[in-house]
Amino acid sequence: MDESAVKESILELLRKSGLKIYGDVQSSEEAGEENNIEHNTPVEITGKDIKIYPHYNNNFGFFTAVIDKIQFIILKGQYSDNIRYITGRPDLNNAEINTLLDTIFKAERVAATPLEMDIFLSDDECFIKYAAPIEETFKDDMRDYTIPRPLAASEYSESKSRVYDEEVILSSGYFSSFFPQVCSFFTTSLFSDLPDILNPIFASCNLKTSSPSVVSVDGRIYINMTAFEKMMHTIGLNKSLYRRVFSPNLFLKMGISKLDKLNHSFFPVSFDEIDEVLKEIKSLSSKVNINNIAEKTFYDIPVQLTIIYEYITIEFINNLSMLLKKFPNISFVLNAVYKTRENSIFYKDDEMIMPDYLDFSSETASVLFNMEKNTDKLKMYLKKLPFFTRKSKLKKAVKNMHRLLDMRDELYLTTASFVVNTKKALLKAGELGAAKGKIDNINEIFLLDHDEIRRLYHDTLFGETKELVYFRKCRNKRYAAQLMPPEIYAYDLSDTAHIAEDMIIRYKDTKQFAVYGLNRINCEGKVETDLNLNDYTDKIIAAYNLPFTKLKNYKNAKGMILENVTPLSYACEFAVLNNIPLWTGIRFAPLFLKNIAVEKNTLFQVDDE
Repeated sequence: MDESAVKESILELLRKSGLKIYGDVQSSEEAGEENNIEHNTPVEITGKDIKIYPHYNNNFGFFTAVIDKIQFIILKGQYSDNIRYITGRPDLNNAEINTLLDTIFKAERVAATPLEMDIFLSDDECFIKYAAPIEETFKDDMRDYTIPRPLAASEYSESKSRVYDEEVILSSGYFSSFFPQVCSFFTTSLFSDLPDILNPIFASCNLKTSSPSVVSVDGRIYINMTAFEKMMHTIGLNKSLYRRVFSPNLFLKMGISKLDKLNHSFFPVSFDEIDEVLKEIKSLSSKVNINNIAEKTFYDIPVQLTIIYEYITIEFINNLSMLLKKFPNISFVLNAVYKTRENSIFYKDDEMIMPDYLDFSSETASVLFNMEKNTDKLKMYLKKLPFFTRKSKLKKAVKNMHRLLDMRDELYLTTASFVVNTKKALLKAGELGAAKGKIDNINEIFLLDHDEIRRLYHDTLFGETKELVYFRKCRNKRYAAQLMPPEIYAYDLSDTAHIAEDMIIRYKDTKQFAVYGLNRINCEGKVETDLNLNDYTDKIIAAYNLPFTKLKNYKNAKGMILENVTPLSYACEFAVLNNIPLWTGIRFAPLFLKNIAVEKNTLFQVDDE
């Protein structure tokens, strides 16, 4: 079908839905004019021409409306607090605005695709003069500080209602290395259904943490950092360790506290116990299918995977603390740990089917790193390290970290298998949903929560779901535009837009940035924020985080500046093994470093002491 035929078929589809097409009313008026000639009553249609684009800066969670030089954006899926003025204000009354919104919302829903439209607004009637489908585009980082409040007021207050104690600090760093900036609705719904997912491991130690331990905020997964730090203090670890590993922004602002050691009498969970759980869950993860997902026992798998990750992080922090007490430079410590490993996921010589991130809607790819381990250089390196020539306690800490990293690799492979198999099963459920008319296409299954999918499978999902799915799809895209601080007090959750605005003002004209170096090698060069290039030679990558499946593409990068990368992440290990400078701790790094040249004094390392 050629382009003109496609446009005509779209108009016909809109016409059949009851929407008013401009050509139709013009023909009607011309007929009226013929009838009125003898009465000398000319008919003139007056109104405004409005250009509608189905996105704003390529974010398809918004419409952009243009009237002459006036531009404003419309929040898709929202019927109140939904207009944001960019340049000027249109001379439209409430009735005209509502008529416009009703028309463009309905047109996009009926067409089931984004539409570029020419609208003619006359009094309280709205006519479509032109409509053409637009292919949706995607970017790795959709955050946009040019949008004043990308969410409606009701959406800003929604997350706040999930937290019982407003004084707690929430942190996104704990899971940030594994998830995209904004997760699918299905993924966040699991965390919403399991708000105390971090608690079971401490319950087994007779430790009680406050609820909820995890909160989904605007499509992002935050942990209750206040509860986590209290727990760390109870088992003998200092809270500065959490911030050093998972919250570099906060760590850069606080003094270094005394480094303590884990009291295993308060945390008597053993490596072997956790290893047994991992073996069991590995078998379950490989057998996930649509029948498993439809049962409430499906929750058991993510709970146990999280328990294992929690154990690894606590023991990793403990051993890191022992090493940092003797050698405060974390870059030195991480080089010693990662470059002396016998095993690594990067040394595997077989292909792995992996998701970009541990989100159920993530794209999957075949990955083969097959990095060569130079054993001769390794032996030379080992001889120079004080870890292996001095106290046996330090040597033991490094060996413990190797064992924990081996478990992390096994956990990641198991979780990736769980995510890939669950995605296949969800797409089967999507076929079922499309066949029953509950969704338009199978990929919209990720916009239903677990309970809705369970009821879909058992044929008990009643009511209209397509409107709900459309709203959630638009909202997730608008979530992606939102600038969210990595740490935030619960009482500020309804005010994130203003907090972000203050941060933007602070960062916009900044020329020098305090950083925390995880692999401290000096680097200078041009910053690149596009994560899909073929060659990064002489480029410094600035990003929120990096997809696991594309790490190999960045091997020749001159440096990496990642917002919230952790010492336990694969991006960190990859940077260390490939001698790529790695820096963290800059909020909104790709937004404010984009296209700048990093020079000698652009990044400055805060003193470890």
